[in-house]
Amino acid sequence: MTIGLSLKKTSSASVEAEIASANAANKVLQYLTFTLGFERFGVPILSIVEIIEYESPVPVPGLPNLFVGVINLRDAAVPVIELAACLNRASESISKRTCILIVETSSRAKHRRVGFIVDSVSEVVDIPNNLIEPPPVFGAMSAESYLIGTGRVDSGFVVLLDFDPLISVYAGELGDEVHAN
Repeated sequence: MTIGLSLKKTSSASVEAEIASANAANKVLQYLTFTLGFERFGVPILSIVEIIEYESPVPVPGLPNLFVGVINLRDAAVPVIELAACLNRASESISKRTCILIVETSSRAKHRRVGFIVDSVSEVVDIPNNLIEPPPVFGAMSAESYLIGTGRVDSGFVVLLDFDPLISVYAGELGDEVHAN
């Protein structure tokens, strides 16, 4: 069941181009914000295809623990990932506000849809590029490749994520195997 937000299909290349363009011109980009526990995260709005009400995924034997199963989205099997587990956060119990963010990713010239479970969707915020701090670097270690940075919003921060590298890190080509069925 869709809960009221369906966005135009946009490739990850165009999301990356939009971010690069914003970096060059110091533009304002829009981010969809959501919560995991008490933490606030955001993703570029162009990476979201739609937001759906939580439905229990069908478990698929052999998938890594981060994948809770697949859902049927308009007659297509869409793998669903526990985003909190990817980010080493404790999973919250499912509530009325729990949603699945459907994103379209590109990997090795293949497009696929993947769902991410989030505790709640908050709002779309405009964040000027000059208010985004890059991911922290500690010695020889840098933050994960899927972190865009930290955006300053109102009186707080939003951790900004890029789903494409996140899927590559945790899923590899697994999504293709799920879609091959």
